Amino acid sequence: MKTNHRIKLLRLLFGLTQEELSSLAGISRPALVSYEQGGYSPIDDIIIRLADIFSVEPGYLRYGSPVILNHVWIPSIPKHSLRKQNIIDELDKLFPELIQENRFTGLVTGNLADGNCTLIFGRDKNFDSLLLTNRELAEKITATAGGLVCHTIEDNTFGTIETFDADCLSFISAQIEEFGIELDFMALRQALTRLTALKARTVTNLDAVSLVLEAQHNALIRERLLQAGDAASRIITGQSLEEIANGNSSPTIDVTAFSDQLSRSLCVIFKAAYDLMAKERLSNPSFTNNP
Repeated sequence: MKTNHRIKLLRLLFGLTQEELSSLAGISRPALVSYEQGGYSPIDDIIIRLADIFSVEPGYLRYGSPVILNHVWIPSIPKHSLRKQNIIDELDKLFPELIQENRFTGLVTGNLADGNCTLIFGRDKNFDSLLLTNRELAEKITATAGGLVCHTIEDNTFGTIETFDADCLSFISAQIEEFGIELDFMALRQALTRLTALKARTVTNLDAVSLVLEAQHNALIRERLLQAGDAASRIITGQSLEEIANGNSSPTIDVTAFSDQLSRSLCVIFKAAYDLMAKERLSNPSFTNNP
């Protein structure tokens, strides 16, 4: 597998869009598109950033070695649309190379309560890479995983992709023990936590971007966003949105520092309102620029 294919495959497996990954890596989307298409090879600094996001060694992205260990993957596959089929086709095309270069020898399949599937890949008796995905992709990957020793575990009657947690991992771990297979529970739990935090952080940032775009094209949304942003600013910072915008420096808000959804939502609204105001002040000469 080539470097560009590894970047694209891992991005899809992690459920990230090109916009999301480029934002996380601090690069432009056109640059990422070029990397994935093989037009340009990323410099070492970019490789290191991408490897950190994907929790792999930089050498893996370059050369396919050392192999992937202790991963949880949850691709974002829409239920309906042409994009759904495109994502499934891309993953189906690239996954056999992932299996080969990571020297996976076994596969354990199972079902979740919501109809989605679990696929656990491993080497010999140690299994450490978990894929949670819809039945369509699971069946395609299973069909192309020729040569792997395959097992099937009982259905997980309480687990879903949206609520997959340590209890779901415990159920899987107990089931595969019957086949004499070992699973590093703590390592996979940490991988699941990292993935959840990564996707939660990215989604909230993109939500803010979407709000700004909508507000720029709809006067009513603009007015409501600024009102809500002012209220959120007073709750988060103790200052009005206007006071923050007139400050000498941009506010820094770490959305991941908040554990509850309400606080995260307030951060998104505050960020969107601030970004909208900043854009308008730069483009409208009636506003004076911040000192």
